[in-house]
Amino acid sequence: MSEGRKYALVGGVAAVIVVLDQLTKLWVDSTFRLYQTMHVFSWLNLTYVRNTGAAFSLFADQPATFRIPFFLVVALVAGAALVFYVRQTPPTQRGTLFACG
Repeated sequence: MSEGRKYALVGGVAAVIVVLDQLTKLWVDSTFRLYQTMHVFSWLNLTYVRNTGAAFSLFADQPATFRIPFFLVVALVAGAALVFYVRQTPPTQRGTLFACG
């Protein structure tokens, strides 16, 4: 695999994940009522909730003037770290590159 294909793999996986995430959110928003739960499997339920924070409502009680810049900086740092890691990863490590997407 060439260097270019390495980035195409990572970008392609990331794009698929983002599209599926947004389609799922659109589907839930258009079909569920707030707090409605749907049983999917014996080990998985989907519940429609709103979360203005991060995982487990981290910083949800903080004003948007704090949350938005904070999460923007965190996302930029994480993205830069991921790009650095992908650049260091040999093209032969497809599984690692796939996971980075």
